[in-house]
Amino acid sequence: MLFRSQAAEPAKVPPEPTKPSAEPVRPSPGAIEKPKAEKLPMPREEVATAIDKASKAVGVDKSLMYAIAKQESAFNPAAAAAASTAKGLYQFINKTWKSMVERYGDKFPILKQRSPTDPEANALAGALYIKENSEILKSAGIPVDATSIRSEEHTSELQSPMY
Repeated sequence: MLFRSQAAEPAKVPPEPTKPSAEPVRPSPGAIEKPKAEKLPMPREEVATAIDKASKAVGVDKSLMYAIAKQESAFNPAAAAAASTAKGLYQFINKTWKSMVERYGDKFPILKQRSPTDPEANALAGALYIKENSEILKSAGIPVDATSIRSEEHTSELQSPMY
C-alpha cells in the first residue's frame, strides 16, 4: 500500500515526433539575421594573368592590385565611367593615362602601343601608379591599402605625382 507521499510517478510517454513544417522558418522580430555570403567576382583568366604579370614586373602586392581592380572596374577591362574619361581595369582618366605613358612608355613600350582598355597595359600602368602612390603614403606614415591608394589620388597635401 502506498501513502500519498509515496504515490507512484506517472509513466513517461515519449513525445510524438514533430512533422516538418511547410512554412519556412523566419527569425523572430528583432532577431539579428546572418548576412548571406556574396559570390565574389573573380577575373577572367586573361585579366588575372595581366594583373599577376604586372604585379611581378613592378613589385607591387598582387592582393592589393586585385582589390583595387575589383573596386574600380569589377575586373572589366572595357569598363568606362559615364561621368568622366575613366576607363579600363584601373579606371585611368585620359590625363593620367597620358602622364603614365610619358613617364614609363620608354621602359614599358606596351603603354605606348596599347590603349587603356587593354588588360595588360592597364594592369601595368595600375601597378606603376600603385607603387608611386604607395611610396608617397608610406613616407607620410599612412598605411597602404586599397582605400588609402584611392584616397591619396584626391589628397593634394601628399604631393601625388599624378598632379
